[in-house]
Amino acid sequence: MTRASLTTRPSRASILALLLVATLSLAGLLGYEAILATQSRRVTAERTVHDYATIAGWELAARTEAELTRRLERSLDQVTGGLAGSPYDRLPPVAMFAATLDSADRCSPGAATIAPLSFRLDLRDQTLVTQPFEPPGARLAWLRDTVLADARQPGRGGVRYRVVWGTGAWSDLGIGYGLRAAQSGASAIPGAAIAAYGVLTCRAALAVPMLKQVMAGPPLLPSPLLAGMPNDSLVAVALTGPAGDTLYQSFSVERSPFEAVTTLGSGSGPVIRMALRRAAIERLAVTPPQPVRLPILIGLLVLSGSLAVVGVLQLRREHELARLRADFTSSVSHELRTPLAQILLFGETLSLGRTRSEEERHQAAGTIVREARRLMHMVENVLHLARLERGVPAVHPSPVLLAPELRRIVADFQRLPAGAEVPLMLALDETVTANVDLDVLRQIVLNLLENAVKYGSGTRVTVGLEQGGADARIWVEDRGSGIAEGDLERIWHPFTRGIASQSSQQGGSGIGLAVVRALAEAHGGSATASNREPGCRFTVSLPIAPDESGTTG
Repeated sequence: MTRASLTTRPSRASILALLLVATLSLAGLLGYEAILATQSRRVTAERTVHDYATIAGWELAARTEAELTRRLERSLDQVTGGLAGSPYDRLPPVAMFAATLDSADRCSPGAATIAPLSFRLDLRDQTLVTQPFEPPGARLAWLRDTVLADARQPGRGGVRYRVVWGTGAWSDLGIGYGLRAAQSGASAIPGAAIAAYGVLTCRAALAVPMLKQVMAGPPLLPSPLLAGMPNDSLVAVALTGPAGDTLYQSFSVERSPFEAVTTLGSGSGPVIRMALRRAAIERLAVTPPQPVRLPILIGLLVLSGSLAVVGVLQLRREHELARLRADFTSSVSHELRTPLAQILLFGETLSLGRTRSEEERHQAAGTIVREARRLMHMVENVLHLARLERGVPAVHPSPVLLAPELRRIVADFQRLPAGAEVPLMLALDETVTANVDLDVLRQIVLNLLENAVKYGSGTRVTVGLEQGGADARIWVEDRGSGIAEGDLERIWHPFTRGIASQSSQQGGSGIGLAVVRALAEAHGGSATASNREPGCRFTVSLPIAPDESGTTG
């Protein structure tokens, strides 16, 4: 059997290919998911900006209404701030607060017909007083009915200042009023309110000043990303009436996909359209979504493919190891059967007294001994391999003069069936001493000799001993066909065997050389193989024992 190449069997290529395709498909799916994640990030960023726009629109409307309520409270405080002593007290005149609203809440010049009008409505007898003039009867009746109905709404509770926006024919008007309450007594109005004081004016006069004041106030979007930016830089605002007429517009209203539309006063008031400006959008989006980084995704795909290949190779290696173990079991069973059959045959011959002479009896006994030694050698190999795989090398070295021990080992080998097949030569340095375990040394040399005889094509085998630096080198050389260069290292792996040559049909367990290297390394040495012309040399290096002075060599 030669060592020119190693045995292989057809692997399950279809399973491995399927695994590889599945892995690459998974990597492609991950890349696709990465693209979807990028798109999702873009959508999420847009939704976030939309949410910011909605919050800003709601905040703008809420602040405008709150500012309008505070303005009414400041203007009407003289007549509505305190409580009347009783429900029957005289009411303060309208003139006490008219001047405070007149200058700030005038309508634009085009709305002269609905100039600001101050009023007082006595809720006890529904008497309505207006200044500076009395409007037409229809408008006067609408003002009285609207304020009376709103003041008497259930659930008003402690809300004292209200804004009512006109609808239908009166959609261009707005009413801001406050309630004057009494300390105790009967009243038709919840909360003991006895009168309403307020102003009737156009929508713009009520909403625009408050909207401007809110825009000049704190930021509508309290995000740290927008710190230091005024509202005019963040949003553009337009205020429109019921017919779509523009009541107010900031210095430039940009068209934007991120805008919010809100209405003042429960859906009946002016409409506020608020749009985020480009500067705010760029900051709120943090960074615009980046284009898909295809090279990175391709790199990840290649990396995943490489990992898949590594996984396939590892799986293939495991399959090969399982195959080699199965071959080992089969080979060992076959090799154990041969010596056992010989032992059984000659043992039965002796026990039945079938020998015809003393010489035949000695031959039968000698055969039993030789086959038993051969069997013992095989069992020792298996035991050593088992110990080494468990990490428990049973090695107990001591200084030994190697040449005499090697002669004894070679002589014992020649008594085995394999040792009688080829001539054995010795080339020993008689002075070399090394730290070795004698039993382990015997196993090493016997394995090397068995390997050389089995794969050396029946040629001469030489056992040598020499000193090389701080090592004692034991080598066994045959004159066979050698080993392929790519297999010089692999032959030391467990269960690795050579393919039979044209002239040899020898078998083997594939563990002999693995045991040699493992036992040599357990001594602190090494085992190597090299090709010669012709043949191959196996060399085991062991540490030299120190002399009496404590030095080696």
